[in-house]
Amino acid sequence: MTNTIEELKKKVQENPENAALYNELGDAHYDRSEFPAAIDCYKEAIKRDPSVAQYHNNLGYTCYMIDRLDEAIAAYHEAIRLEPTSGLYHNNISAALAKKSGQPFK
Repeated sequence: MTNTIEELKKKVQENPENAALYNELGDAHYDRSEFPAAIDCYKEAIKRDPSVAQYHNNLGYTCYMIDRLDEAIAAYHEAIRLEPTSGLYHNNISAALAKKSGQPFK
């Protein structure tokens, strides 16, 4: 069962240091195209546990979606630093760099 945003906000209030809950709340906002709110949640997740590459990737992808490319690239760099063998993170940073340079991504 998927939690609603209100349910997730309540869980976050009850467990304010739980990074995974902030990430899940960010995902819920992302799914509703509420990108600024998703970004805030991903940043909160990272603040609580900066060692999780997926949180950085989620932040990067959301920034990418709203053309905050410098932020996206920085987040992807951190995800790659944490998980250097992830093809997904390398692909995502390549797409962001291409978009920033105005080149098509292949």
